Amino acid sequence: MVTLLIVNSDNLAPTQFASVFVAAGVDSMSYSPQSASLPASGWPTLGSLVDAGTRLVTFLSTTANFDAVPYLIDGERSTPRHSTLYSLCLLPNTPLEFSNIWETPFNTVDRTAFQCQKDRGTGDTSTSMFLINHFLDTMVLGNPVPDVASANVTNAVSGSGSLGEEVAVCAGLYNRYPNFLLVDVGLLSI
Repeated sequence: MVTLLIVNSDNLAPTQFASVFVAAGVDSMSYSPQSASLPASGWPTLGSLVDAGTRLVTFLSTTANFDAVPYLIDGERSTPRHSTLYSLCLLPNTPLEFSNIWETPFNTVDRTAFQCQKDRGTGDTSTSMFLINHFLDTMVLGNPVPDVASANVTNAVSGSGSLGEEVAVCAGLYNRYPNFLLVDVGLLSI
């Protein structure tokens, strides 16, 4: 099972992505929700997705059009600033319009600031799925960049500012665990 977030910085039409999905044969294994926006309780379980042969859930950051391409689900409106292999950092103060997911703040530079508070999205914290942005940045020349030296602590199961600690805070605040965890793996050498 794979969840994909396509950051559509160029605001391409969803049909342009759909043609690639069809050519690759992944359109038939992509999940199409019943409507453009669903509460968390309306989403299928992992088991039902697997049983149905739908192994791909795709969110499109801009231009999602449920009527044209229902398996490219409304994600967020954003502009990328930089990305590492597994995470995406966005420009501050960029307007976001989530209809299916709300999320916590990004560009956190203080490890004690991971408190699982809603920062972006129109979703209701009690009914919508949610994503925690759990990556620690450091300021370089006035810009936030991944704090690679702290990744082993930030991505840890426990400890001050750890991923495990924030997940526990979320569970305590909302009586459920986050649906998505966005972490910064730092720089990898291949």
